[in-house]
Amino acid sequence: MTGIMRVLLLASILFSLVGAGVSLSAEGDRVEAILRNMTPEEKVGQLFLVTFYGSDLYPNSPIGRLIREFRIGGVIISAQNRNFTNGPETPAEVLSLTRSLQSLAMSEPVSGTTPIPLFIGVDHDGDFPQLRSGFTPIPNYMAIGATWDEGQAELVGSIVGMELAAVGVNMLLGPSLDVVDRPEVAIKSGIGTGAFGGDPYWVGKMGKAYIRGVHKGSKGRVLTVAKHFPGRGGSDRPPEEEVSTIQKSVQELRKIELAPFLMVTQAQGEETPDALMSSHIRYRGFQGNIRELTPPLSLHSQGLGVILSMPEFASWREKGGILVTESLGAMAIKRYYDPQLSSFPFKRIAQEAFLAGNDLLFLSDFSLSGSWDEHYENIIQTILFFREKYADDAAFRAKVDESCRRILRAKLKLYPHFSLQEILTSPVGLDAVGSSTEKLLPLAMNSITLVYPEQEDLAGRLPSPPLYKDSILIFSDTRAIKDCQDCPAVQTLPVDALENTMLRLYGPRATGQIDPEKIHSFSFSRLKNLLLSPQGDRELEELFAGATWVIFAMQDLDPKRYPASDAFRELLRSRPELLRDKKVIAISYGAPYYLDTTEISKLTAYYAAYSPLPYFVEYSVRALFQEFVPHS
Repeated sequence: MTGIMRVLLLASILFSLVGAGVSLSAEGDRVEAILRNMTPEEKVGQLFLVTFYGSDLYPNSPIGRLIREFRIGGVIISAQNRNFTNGPETPAEVLSLTRSLQSLAMSEPVSGTTPIPLFIGVDHDGDFPQLRSGFTPIPNYMAIGATWDEGQAELVGSIVGMELAAVGVNMLLGPSLDVVDRPEVAIKSGIGTGAFGGDPYWVGKMGKAYIRGVHKGSKGRVLTVAKHFPGRGGSDRPPEEEVSTIQKSVQELRKIELAPFLMVTQAQGEETPDALMSSHIRYRGFQGNIRELTPPLSLHSQGLGVILSMPEFASWREKGGILVTESLGAMAIKRYYDPQLSSFPFKRIAQEAFLAGNDLLFLSDFSLSGSWDEHYENIIQTILFFREKYADDAAFRAKVDESCRRILRAKLKLYPHFSLQEILTSPVGLDAVGSSTEKLLPLAMNSITLVYPEQEDLAGRLPSPPLYKDSILIFSDTRAIKDCQDCPAVQTLPVDALENTMLRLYGPRATGQIDPEKIHSFSFSRLKNLLLSPQGDRELEELFAGATWVIFAMQDLDPKRYPASDAFRELLRSRPELLRDKKVIAISYGAPYYLDTTEISKLTAYYAAYSPLPYFVEYSVRALFQEFVPHS
């Protein structure tokens, strides 16, 4: 082929690509081209990620106005805010919602001329996520981490990515990269099963695999927001109470809390998170002075700047990594600015969060009164305040433009062309949503852990599983949870869950190994009443007397919200004689570190199943009946 022919061929290829609408400019050039066409109002609007109430999405609804007039960057949807309901048609309902939201964003705006798609995010942590009905029931992070298998983390991530993409959700607030290295601290922080584990290296490895899975499963249509940067594992209280305090220096943070974030931001390709969520945590001794206490790092430009200036994070930021705040309406933030809760300086909070280095400001519960009207008004006033700052302050204007570049780059990663046809999700993928539970059965089996005794001692303590002659008494820490105040309650661990599973696997219609007349199931509440009532409970006392096996199905200890959750510990303390000469089995369907060494020593065996999902209940029962030996 002659040189002229090569030139002509190349020219024809270029012409055909341009004619097909394929962009030939570099990614940076596309970002700059869009940015040049955006008005200041549009640039400011892109910084905001908001929540809204209900599912009325007409143009003049509150969320309609925020999208069309104020050009917000994205929304977070939830059942709690009645954006959808968990019912028979949830996947189709969510798809309709996301299509309507994107249609509003891409329609001819009231002001401005640059239609830009929305980030549509969801908090989708395992066991009981916002999206449940019709979706594959995914396990929590600790259950995944207990397998010590990166492949399982990638599998769960791929299912999550595929299902979120199928319903038009393009941003996952996860995974969590917190490290629970000290269980006694984790109990105070309320993290529970919301972490892969306590080894920073393995948390990073599992996090990379999960992120890879989300990106692969969604085919690049779902962004990941790893949380809670720079790590909440060492915090001393739940975030819904007050701002947590951690007594660690930057050097100590690098070894534990920051290690998983350093690992994933240095990863390549699909293993790299698109964003990090900055957490409302403050530090004592952050830069060596043990008397110095920082403000919440998410709002502290100096402290957050120290971490973001580390070469690993600086490189990730240069490649477009986005920083997203935790909710700026969180109770911890409100109490930090006014412990008496008599004022809420929302504009100051948003400004300090942005100047600290965050690109996306998550405005949820953004009012003092809890009123949705006040929430919307505060969002509008904050956006108007930022518009004024953009016009009057050159340094502020430069920061807004830089954050917009990162945001646009992420949106172009999702949608190379900002066209409605490309952005609206087709209903074709709905058939696959909710169909992957069977793939997760090996994960459940491999996560079951024998906490006590050692494997070599188990046969001596439990020479056989329950048999037909045995009387089995089961107590379950069942809990009712609701998506919203008016939503129907869901039982997280039904009272009869273990009993029904045992009978299905080993009852008369199966192996005939156990007698259904000799199994009795009760709630922890019934047990707690026995312990507290001066009159006692004759039925339970008689059943205790005749039982050969007593099984306790536990969840995380949380007496403030669930007063009966400490019933088993109270039984060990106040009525140990009820358990004398019996096989006493504890199975944790939450985090396994709520029993101390003395309490565990009173058991025949202690298993950790980590999750109350039905298939985890099944494999914990299979382990109890010695179908397999769980790992230690």
